[in-house]
Amino acid sequence: MSLFSGRDRTAGNVDFKGDGGSSAFILSVGAITARPTVVGSHQSQDVSTAAGLQTIASGATHALISVDVGETVGIRFTEDGSTTASATEGHEISPGQAVEIAVDPLSDVSVCAISGTVTIQISYRRYDVAA
Repeated sequence: MSLFSGRDRTAGNVDFKGDGGSSAFILSVGAITARPTVVGSHQSQDVSTAAGLQTIASGATHALISVDVGETVGIRFTEDGSTTASATEGHEISPGQAVEIAVDPLSDVSVCAISGTVTIQISYRRYDVAA
């Protein structure tokens, strides 16, 4: 007997315990394809001390943040809504790198320059399930 059959990968009866009995179970395996939709307009934000993301676009579920390649230092960010980003606290984004953040709500994101003032680029997105 094939363990898996059908579109939803439904399993038949299987002896898991090794005692001659059997147990039925269903294992669903699948993938969801989603495509990004840009919401709002692209923004530049100068960051020095800890701040939130400016003007979060309505309907946005993700923020794509990059640090300009010409910068000499990067930024740090936190996304838990209770920890404030600082020069030493948070995840680092170096010049020329980008990170896509998905946190609900996006207003929980805090950003801070590692030193001086750093220009970041932000694009807001939402992901729609492809039909």
